[in-house]
Amino acid sequence: MSKPFFISGDFMILGYSDARRLSTAVLAAADLAQRHGANLNPKILHLAAQIHSATGHSEPVRPTFEDTAEYEQITTASAAEILGCSERNVRRLAQRGRLPGVRNGKPWYFNREDVEAYRDYR
Repeated sequence: MSKPFFISGDFMILGYSDARRLSTAVLAAADLAQRHGANLNPKILHLAAQIHSATGHSEPVRPTFEDTAEYEQITTASAAEILGCSERNVRRLAQRGRLPGVRNGKPWYFNREDVEAYRDYR
């Protein structure tokens, strides 16, 4: 990895390979975050797409994991049963960002694997 070169505090020059790695990582992180119900800052995503395009790629990067992977979505009640706690506690964990989930209107939905991982490692 090459060292970035700073100019007048407001600008940074990155080498081609570093810029490409950075844009690839940001776009893959955005995809992963979206799968878990989160979103990255749109300005950062736009910048990453511009950098990615400037490095000779016109299409968004594809993450290294399976795009066809499906996750079993479960309700708050099912998550509470797995965790051995109340539905209210599950909602609070999700609101605080401790348990990844997606809110579709009023109800929350969770990936079963995320809930089981939280249960196993808390």
